[in-house]
Amino acid sequence: MLDPIVNFFTRVFQWIGRGIGFVIGIVLWPFLWAGRWYTQRGWILKAVLGLIVAGIVVSYAYFFYVTQFWKDFDPDYPAAIVAGSAAAQARSPKMSAPKRICSRPCSSSSSAAPTSRSITTPAAR
Repeated sequence: MLDPIVNFFTRVFQWIGRGIGFVIGIVLWPFLWAGRWYTQRGWILKAVLGLIVAGIVVSYAYFFYVTQFWKDFDPDYPAAIVAGSAAAQARSPKMSAPKRICSRPCSSSSSAAPTSRSITTPAAR
């Protein structure tokens, strides 16, 4: 009595498995093709490609080493930066009011507001 139901689910899961296998086959096909192509080549090409792959592996290993193994680590780094900037500010001379730099002679008073000039367009000249 349950045989048709069991057979139905068995077929459904078989088709799901076949679909997954088909997708995996499509994904792996270029690598299988490259492997077959590589085995039919001469030793010079194999050596060059092997050196390129070895260089990529060594570069990745170096990248992993640099990013994962810390040296001279200061767990109180933010406090050291704050203390360093406070010490640098204490050594620096006191800042005065900013000086105005003019292309033409400025008024002697540094608090004088700049004069407003009307903007003329080429048509108004």
